[in-house]
Parts: sequence; structure tokens; C-alpha cells
Amino acid sequence: MDTSAEIIASLRRPASLATVGGFDPPADPMTSWLGQVCVLGRDESWPTCDGVPMVGVCQIVVSELPYIPPALSGLALLTLFMRAEDGYPDPSSIDDGCWEIRTYADLAAVITVEAPGQSAIRPFPVRWHEVTDDLPAWDDAFRALSREQIDEIEDDFDDIVAPPIKAFKVGGWPAIIQREIYWAGKRHPAKPAYVLQIDSDDKTGIVWGDCGVLYIGRGAADPSTWALSWQCM
Repeated sequence: MDTSAEIIASLRRPASLATVGGFDPPADPMTSWLGQVCVLGRDESWPTCDGVPMVGVCQIVVSELPYIPPALSGLALLTLFMRAEDGYPDPSSIDDGCWEIRTYADLAAVITVEAPGQSAIRPFPVRWHEVTDDLPAWDDAFRALSREQIDEIEDDFDDIVAPPIKAFKVGGWPAIIQREIYWAGKRHPAKPAYVLQIDSDDKTGIVWGDCGVLYIGRGAADPSTWALSWQCM
């Protein structure tokens, strides 16, 4: 039987953590941002919901990530748009389907654009750094371990395991606030798996309920399908 330390070590996952702002914006907007999207595909138009432009929530340039999870391999860029409520991304748009993720395999496929002026969030460029030891919340650990491993660490889990990092991050473990992530139906046909999360952020004004987190997953059964979910206090 593995020791508690060995079991905990087996749960560690790498992640790319975002530093949001705190430095001068780059001259070239073709970089990672929280609070705006600066690019569209050459033949694309800005996404709308019921005829109203959505807000650009984030733009991730994959080559900037020190750790790239397998779900993002082969991609150069990911952007997220959501319906706005008073100019802020509205988490209720998840259930309504008023959101869109766009991905691109090559940065040459996109051009820089000016977003429509309805957004109230403040954009900040992002820099990334790597951590190698993100650990799961108990619900995720329970599903990742065998019954014997759970019995070994269960009594001491909260004392010896730091909670997952609550931040804008790619990879690692989701910082779940309630229980496991609910991907718009537990039997979602694409079987989404967690890829990244966007924490509530004071600088940009992005808020997911009460200190909430937005999760982005990609279909394990259908990689062309993306899914959103969120949790709050």
C-alpha cells in the first residue's frame, strides 16, 4: 500500500497561472487578455445573442502558456464570448446557450478588431507562470483514487492537502466551490473534461455570483464540443 505522501504526490497536476495586469499593455494585442477579445477569424463576425453583441471575456494565446494541457494541444488561440448583463458577462447565459468559444490552430487565421462598445469590464493583459503541484478538492480526489487509497488518506486529507488554486488558470485541478462540476447535464453526450477556469476578478470587474468561478471543459468523447459551468458561494 502506498503511503499518504505517495498518494498525495500522485494527485499533483501542473497548471499555468495568470498574472492579470500590473504591467504595461503590449503594443501588439495578439496576446493573452482577461476582460476582452481583440481578434476574430478573417471571415468571422462578432458573436451576438438575440441580435445583441456579446462581451469578450478572455483571449488565450496557447504558445504563451508554460504548461499546455493535452486538451489545448494543436490550438494556437482560444477566445470566449458571453451575453452581457449591464455590460458584464452574465453566468446565466450558460444555461441559455448565449456564449461562444472560438479556437484557431494558427494565429495567421485571425485579425485584430475593435470590439463593440457595450462591455463594462476593464481589460488587462495576462502573463503566465507555471506551478507543478496543484492539488484537488476532496470530491475530485475521491473520483481519482482507488478505495484503498481513499481509506489511507481520508482522515487526514484536509490537514495534508492544500486546496486547488483559485485563480485564472489553465490546467491543474478546478477550484470547485460546491461539489463536482455540473456540465449542463450530468450525461452531457460530449463527456466534457475540465480544461481551465476563470476566477472572479476585482481588476476587470468580472464576477461569477458570490466569489464564484467559471469552468471551461472540452468534450472527451467529442473534442469539437466545449462546455461551460460555474459555481459560487
